[in-house]
Parts: sequence; structure tokens; C-alpha cells
Amino acid sequence: MIKSSKVWNVKNINTIAKPLGNDYYICSAPFLSDAYPTVLWEICIYLNGYQGGIYGSVNVSLRQVGLKGDDCVKANYHFYAIQNSGSRMNIGRSTHDFKYWTESSTYNVNMQSLLQIDGSITIGCEVEFSLKDLNLEIY
Repeated sequence: MIKSSKVWNVKNINTIAKPLGNDYYICSAPFLSDAYPTVLWEICIYLNGYQGGIYGSVNVSLRQVGLKGDDCVKANYHFYAIQNSGSRMNIGRSTHDFKYWTESSTYNVNMQSLLQIDGSITIGCEVEFSLKDLNLEIY
């Protein structure tokens, strides 16, 4: 199995979200596995729950940004959050067929369970796939 993972700490999420409001999302820097660097991923956080400085919820998804054309990969993924105590809170896991710029299903998370004392949130994602699950188009 080829594995890649990312732990993304978004500092001062209120400062970022306040000018953007409900209709925007933010994405992590791309992450990958050194074993197969053309398969790149991003974590996306949709700021749908922002209301005047108080959060209700956010949606979290995984996006494939490395494949080209009709290339496809079937990947297993797992989202989690790091809480104030340092423990992991499970957000969701699934399997999805990804092409370039496609996203997984979104997972709705209560913002109060994510928000840390310093105003940041920390989201982690682990992705795995095998080469047999990777279909590359011949150019």
C-alpha cells in the first residue's frame, strides 16, 4: 500500500473566516507519498458554519490534485481532528474513486469540538491506495 498523510494546523481560524464568511473554503498545501509523488492530495475545509464570529460547523473533504486527464485512483482515507487534550477525534473514513480535481464526500463537524484554546484547529488525513487501484491513461 502507498500511504500519505497530512496534519494541518490552521492558526486563528476566526481571523481567516471572518472576512470570508459562509461561501468560501480553504485548502491545505498539497501532500503526497514519496513512493508515488504524482498522486497529490489537499484537505479542504468549507467555512459554511461561520456566523458573526461564532461557528456552528464546517465541512471537511479530500481533493485529488495530482492526476491528469482521465487517470483515476481508488483510495481509502480517514479524517480526524486533534483536540485540546491531544487526543484524536474521528471525523470519518471512506473509499472513493478520484480523478483530477475531484473531491470526496464532505464530513460535517461541529466547530466547537475542533476549536483549540489558541483559536486554531488541527485536522489530519491519512490516505492509502495500491498501484492496482491506480489507472493511468496512456498518452
